[in-house]
Amino acid sequence: MSDPTEEQINQLRGWIKQEAAAKSVDEIHAYVSERYERLSKTANAIPEDAMARPADDEWSPIEALKHLAEWNWQVGEDILHVCLTGERPANPQPTFPPDRTTLL
Repeated sequence: MSDPTEEQINQLRGWIKQEAAAKSVDEIHAYVSERYERLSKTANAIPEDAMARPADDEWSPIEALKHLAEWNWQVGEDILHVCLTGERPANPQPTFPPDRTTLL
């Protein structure tokens, strides 16, 4: 999996701003909660012995879930910090154990 280009990041950032501005806090919360439930059901449907097995040269399901959890944690911390201080934080990227229960 490759890192996104600067152009892709800017496109995504613009889309997020547009979508967030069009929704209330309750709508955003409901959207995120529903997506989390879908993620949780999908991750829990994968047999334990398949979680660590990569598909071809790609990430294993547990690596993808770990990446998603770490970056969502990072973004959540960043958003909270900006809301409280008005400045972007310099916090380190979190590192979680590769364990489905912990990550979910």
